[in-house]
Formats: sequence, structure tokens, C-alpha cells
Amino acid sequence: MIWEHRPGSIVMLTKLVEGGKRKCELYWPEKVGDTFKAGCGIHVQYKEVVPFADFEIKKFIVTNDQKPKVPALEVQHFQFLSWPDHGVPKFSTALISFIRRLRQYHNPQSAMLVHCSAGVGRTGAFILLDSMLEKIASESSVNVYECLTKMRQQRIHLVQTLVQYVFIHDALVELVTCGDTSVPAKALRGHIKKMVRNIPGGDVSGFTAQFRLLARVSRKPSDSDNSEGLAPHNKDKNRYPGRIPYNMNRVRLKPTGVSGAEYINASFLDGYKQKNAYMAAQAPVAATVNDFWRMVWEFKSRAVVMLCQLEENGQEMSHQYWPTQLKAKQLYGKNSVTLISEEHPFGAKEIVVRKFEITDEKVHVCSRSPSMQAGESVCVGIREGAGCS
Repeated sequence: MIWEHRPGSIVMLTKLVEGGKRKCELYWPEKVGDTFKAGCGIHVQYKEVVPFADFEIKKFIVTNDQKPKVPALEVQHFQFLSWPDHGVPKFSTALISFIRRLRQYHNPQSAMLVHCSAGVGRTGAFILLDSMLEKIASESSVNVYECLTKMRQQRIHLVQTLVQYVFIHDALVELVTCGDTSVPAKALRGHIKKMVRNIPGGDVSGFTAQFRLLARVSRKPSDSDNSEGLAPHNKDKNRYPGRIPYNMNRVRLKPTGVSGAEYINASFLDGYKQKNAYMAAQAPVAATVNDFWRMVWEFKSRAVVMLCQLEENGQEMSHQYWPTQLKAKQLYGKNSVTLISEEHPFGAKEIVVRKFEITDEKVHVCSRSPSMQAGESVCVGIREGAGCS
């Protein structure tokens, strides 16, 4: 089908395996540089892959030995990784970003091949959303119901669930409300100058207006969203009662059999090209110093960035959570921490870099931990003089 109809892009909206069930067979080579024989003389070469937090972009070169005079086909393969079967992505922002990136690559003169597992639920939702984004761009209007009615005359069961249908509307509302806020790097300086000035006909700057808009569209937590952080046995682990991590993406420590032992006030955040690239945490309080080092140990965190001082304006911003004497070993729960070195890199007084060695005292030196090996080092960079938030 791909060789004969020559789509410029393939959009894959499922993982190969979800919930322990096979959702799609691997139809490309396993490794970059390998070639896959697809039968009928067709060969698929895996040229490259560029990973992002929520999706991957691959490039395939398709040739046909039986059609040597027909030019090779270059296909861009876009796989969205954050869309559960029969459900919807947690946030529409990631999917909209995915569609925009796709449109940058896709040749509008060629067809776009879209598939999930059954090719109706997620596939239909994606096509409907993409179609409505184009309609907004060209006509500044939408008609989701009318478009889906026409689509269902062409393929059965497109947009399979009510939650998918609602999600499309929510995504369009977010797009219309926020607009496209991406800025080319070369235009950033001019964009900042524009944002500093008051918006036309208004009394606030572009930055202020955009930040207020951000507050409007941001998720409003409920007690069920962060119930674990509000539990009585965990309340003393929160430095600020109003800053509780969401249950869905909070960092979970390994259970020890003690109630609440797996809780720490920290959340996973995605980076540009990596899922869960950051752990955003509050500065430790006296009750969580041991848990803080346990988190570092269990998640192999090689770098800790501290953006506050221990005390600011007479108020504790962070409990002292490291030894102050060089080569001195201090025990934090089951982990011992040794300060190896401390320096100001390049003579910068406002930056301190400390190197620590952390060891699990309950694991023999010759044994292996499922996370870090005994004696792993951690580098902690501290930006002094910065406010804590």
C-alpha cells in the first residue's frame, strides 16, 4: 500500500504493546541502518530517528527490486507515544505540538497515512482534529459535528468514544484561546521587545496578558488530584501546604512497609526530547532529608540543581541536607553521603559545585542495586543569591 500509493508521511498513534497486549506488529527494521524485507521485492531501510518527549520522528527509504526504474520513496514516520487505547492524551498541548511538527514535514501534495490499532478511534480523532485545525487557519470557524458526520460516511466508527469526541473540542478551545505561541529562534529578540510593550488598546504588557491567560488555562487541582500529599501522615513532609504534587506524575519512592514511606514532594516533568527528564522538588524539610537522598539513589540522579539558599530573609528555605566537612561521611537513613569536593567554577562566586559520593549502607560493596551502584557520585550545583520558588 505504501509503495503503490506513496504517502509522504505515516502517522502512528499507538505503541507496539499497550497494557500487555500487542497493538501493532513491528513493520520497520529494529535498528537504524538496518533494512527490512517486506516481500514482493520491497525493502525498507531505517535511516534515522529523532526522539521527543511525546513522539518520535523516523525516516524510512522504501525501494522495490521489481520496479528498479521507479524512484525510491522517502517516508517520514511520526509515532505519537502518549495516547492510550480507548482514551485520550493527558494534555492536548502535546498532540497539537505533534500535529504542527508533522505539518512542517508533510508534503501537502501527497496523502497522509494515519493508523492506530483498529484504525477508527484514535485515528479518527487525529484526522478530525487535524482537519479542524486547517479549517480554523483558513476560515476562522469550526464545525466538528458536520466534519465527523462526513468522515463516518467514509469509514465506520471514526472517533470511537465520547471522551475522544469531547477531547477534540477541548483541544480546539485551547488552541483558539492561546493561539500559536511558538517563536523562531532568530525572531526571539524582536518578540521580547514586542512583549515588553503594552498590548494595543490595553494597559498591560504582552508578558502580563500572556501570563494571565496561562493562569486561566492551567489545570486547577482537586483534592483527588493530590490526595496522597494531603494525607495526614504526609502533611509534615510538605514545606508549603498549597504546593502539593499531582498523584498522576509525582515521584514515588520504593515502599518500605511504612505508611506514606513512598511519598515525597516532587514531580516528574518532561523535557523537550525526553519523558520525565526532570524531577522538580521542594527543598527538603527536616522530616524529608533522608527521603531526599533516597530519591537521588533510587532514580540515579547524577545532578541536583539547588536554586535557593538555606536561609533567606531570616526564614529557612531548605534544611541542611549534606555534610559540610570534606571527606566526611554522614548517614541519611540507609544512605551514607560523603562530600568529595567543593568549588566555585571559573571563579564565579554565585555558583557552588559540590561533588558527593552516595552509598547504600545495607548493600555490600560487591553487590548491585537495581538503581545505583555503591559509591556512585552526585554533583550538586547551587545558584547562590537566587530566590526560592
